[in-house]
Amino acid sequence: MLGKTIDGKYKIEELLGSGGMAKVYKARDIRLERIVAVKVLKEEYADNEQFVNKFMKEAKADAKLAHHNIVGIYDVGEDDGLPYIVMEYINGPTLKEYITEKGQLSPHETIDIIYSVTLGIAQAHKNGIIHRDIKPQNILLTSNRVPKVADFGIATAITSSTLTVTEEALGSVHYVSPEQARGGFLDERSDLYSLGIMMYEMLTGKLPYDGDSPVAVALMHVQNDVPSPKNLVRRIPDGVAQMVLNLTRRKTQNRYQNANDLLSDLKKLKADINADIAPTYGKNKVSSRRRAIAEKNRQRLKKAIIITACVLLSVSLITLIVYTVRANSRVSVPIVTEMTQEEARAAIEEAKLTYYVIQFKSSGQVEEGKIISQTPEGGSVVKKGTSVGVIVSSGPQVVRVPDVIGLYEAEAVSKLKKAGFSVSEIKYENNTEYKNGQVFDQSPVKDTLVEEGTEITLFVSLGKDSTTVPNLLGENLEEAKKLLTAAGLKIGGIDYEVSAKYAKGVIIKQTPSAYSEADKNTSVDVVISLGNLITKYIEYDVKGSGVIVEILVADVPGGRPLNREYMSSDENPEPEGKHIKLAVTRSPGEYEYIIYENDIPEESGRINFQ
Repeated sequence: MLGKTIDGKYKIEELLGSGGMAKVYKARDIRLERIVAVKVLKEEYADNEQFVNKFMKEAKADAKLAHHNIVGIYDVGEDDGLPYIVMEYINGPTLKEYITEKGQLSPHETIDIIYSVTLGIAQAHKNGIIHRDIKPQNILLTSNRVPKVADFGIATAITSSTLTVTEEALGSVHYVSPEQARGGFLDERSDLYSLGIMMYEMLTGKLPYDGDSPVAVALMHVQNDVPSPKNLVRRIPDGVAQMVLNLTRRKTQNRYQNANDLLSDLKKLKADINADIAPTYGKNKVSSRRRAIAEKNRQRLKKAIIITACVLLSVSLITLIVYTVRANSRVSVPIVTEMTQEEARAAIEEAKLTYYVIQFKSSGQVEEGKIISQTPEGGSVVKKGTSVGVIVSSGPQVVRVPDVIGLYEAEAVSKLKKAGFSVSEIKYENNTEYKNGQVFDQSPVKDTLVEEGTEITLFVSLGKDSTTVPNLLGENLEEAKKLLTAAGLKIGGIDYEVSAKYAKGVIIKQTPSAYSEADKNTSVDVVISLGNLITKYIEYDVKGSGVIVEILVADVPGGRPLNREYMSSDENPEPEGKHIKLAVTRSPGEYEYIIYENDIPEESGRINFQ
């Protein structure tokens, strides 16, 4: 496979890894000149419809998702009967390799990574996709340590029929949720359980369960509660340890109920690693016994409605007092977007809230140092002391304009958008060097350093602007010019030749030839007939002795000189007083002649050649 070009587009350079049913290669995208990862179904499964369908299912699941923390999908296809997926190439280790290298991660780094991974998982859940195989082997780290979720190979859509799981969909048993191990109903909370096991491993460098067989490990997940990571590493903050326990409750109703709930607590820990995190156990539990008691009480209340009314009146008064007290403890979050950091901090702290920076982010719309967005949103009502996180603009990022000359229009637009640019205008013009649809120029030009988001103008070729050369033979010059203008051409060089076949003044030759194809605005050279030749004689008496006699015949009236018909030489001058008879040959027409002696005109006249 190494050195092979898949589908004429992706040249294989290196084997990156091999999984259960596919191999992943490092490849070069020949068209866009970039490195990609290509996942190819193994040959032994090419004729197995189940594996082919499963492979393509992964491509479709991945293709639905587009997020900074999910490995991007560029292309899918088939080559020599083998399906393939073209993915974003991540030049970094897996999270598993990173944990192994470092032994264990600090609470701060663990929370940062889990936060980014949760953003990617939340995007998948938002699109109705459960990953079902969250583990550090499926988290890739870029060279800047940005986590990206990969391998949705056994992902499934979230539906009411998601009830059973086959053995092949079990995922890695060390990270599998209890319901997944039992083959039960799976939903978003199953991914969160696996995320909790991964978080435990990051903090401690170890897995909570291990055994002699996959079945033994799976039973531990079903029968046991995951222990606190503080049992192994005492320095782990209580809130961080509590988050692991919240994620790994055996019963789904006792865990975080969705990724957004988890993100809310993660933001608290990002702002303060020692923040308190409330247990989720029992938070979502509903007691059937309470419901039964409530129903009996309802019957009793019907019999004592008058007494109850009085009690309710008292309760209402108390409630009003409590509400007033509580209202005084809640505040409205100020709107701080577009403010500077100093202004935002002052506004938030004045409202008795806590200010913190979530991240600095490049922006071409918001001025450097000002707030891009905030959470909670401005105008919402929260408790005093609530943390308000802001994303601060680091200003527009300066980037280099990529070269899109020679690419077809759609490819060029896609490449520019992925590089952070927008295409403001596309101009279409004829071009002799580039095919129809190819970009032949761009503004700004390639390698120019500009702000991210700069608008690019593309010039796209309409191909050659050609025309058919008209037949000019037999036409006079004026008519020929009209024909050429109508065809988008122009007259070029004009020459004259004697012709016994064509009358004087008509075109007898042309270049390019008639009916050939030529680019518009091309010059067409022509030769015009001088007609048939006639010889006439001019008689002249030489006035001086040993002088040179010249005769110059020109077109009438006053046209350019055509040629010198006669010239004596210094070695053989004409003697004074000699009567000479000069022969002049011309095509039909009237001409003017001049006779010179020593460059002084002595005689002139006209000759009619008929």
